Amino acid sequence: MSTTSPHWLPPADPPQIDNSPLTTTIRMAILIGFTIALISAPIMIIWGIDLVADTVGSVETIQQAINVLF
Repeated sequence: MSTTSPHWLPPADPPQIDNSPLTTTIRMAILIGFTIALISAPIMIIWGIDLVADTVGSVETIQQAINVLF
């Protein structure tokens, strides 16, 4: 029994990592976009609750706003 790979399998090439400037720029743009989305999402939710609360204008506004949003 030989330990070489079977003749029908090509030799394994190491994976090629694309580090071109365009790929790096796209990766950075995606990373920055996700960061902005993660930071702004809670702010927008709180702002939306506050906006609905101002519109409704009663004492139970936060609970009503949460019920409207969710």
